[in-house]
This record gives sequence, structure tokens and C-alpha cells, in this order.
Amino acid sequence: MLKFYRYAFREPPMLTIKSVPQVGDRTIDFEKVSSWIETNIRELLYKLLVMPNMDDFPIPVLEGNELITGTLNL
Repeated sequence: MLKFYRYAFREPPMLTIKSVPQVGDRTIDFEKVSSWIETNIRELLYKLLVMPNMDDFPIPVLEGNELITGTLNL
């Protein structure tokens, strides 16, 4: 059984995001498109990672030996 650890920010973090839209091998230099992408990414991160919302992730290294904690040794 994996344990999950949660993390979040108390306040919106200061982010520096730069997007460079690309279609195939061409880089598109539209400031409005770049700024729209950056704004949406920033808002999504604020929505998902600023309290009360949190993200969680497993740390399998902290679980111990699978032979000891497995279902056969309950």
C-alpha cells in the first residue's frame, strides 16, 4: 500500500512562465497567443495548488521492504 504525501501553497506563488507556440518546425511569434497560454497555465496552477486545494504524490522509497509489508505477512 502506497502512502501519499500532500503539498500546496498558502499563497499564489510568483511564477515566471514563457510559452513559445510551435507548429511543426516553425515557431509562431504571436504575443496574444503566448500570453493566453501563459495566463491559462498560471490560472490552472493557482487553481490546483493553492490551499485549500492540494496535490498528492507517492514516495515508494519510504514504504519499506515489499516482502515484509506484503499481503502474505498480515
